[in-house]
Amino acid sequence: MILIEELKRQAEKQQNDHEQSGQTDSGVHHLRCMKSAAGLRDIYHYLHELSKLLNQLQPDIRAAMDLGVIGTLSELQQSEYRLFAESTHRKEVVRL
Repeated sequence: MILIEELKRQAEKQQNDHEQSGQTDSGVHHLRCMKSAAGLRDIYHYLHELSKLLNQLQPDIRAAMDLGVIGTLSELQQSEYRLFAESTHRKEVVRL
């Protein structure tokens, strides 16, 4: 996804700028935070639409789950896709 690569590039640039200057200009920092939040919103909307389509089409997606010494559960079918978003201090999580 081009969006994810762009966000990675912005994060690396921000880290490099911060290391070089020793401090962050609050206006530039605020602008970058806003751009990052907008990017995360776009990713969330993309995944939300994907989950709606997967639930509508109900494709036959099979998976196996390794349970270590117990063995492997095979031929599990994925269904009922849901999108979860969680926001905590210094941690954003989006799960499909």
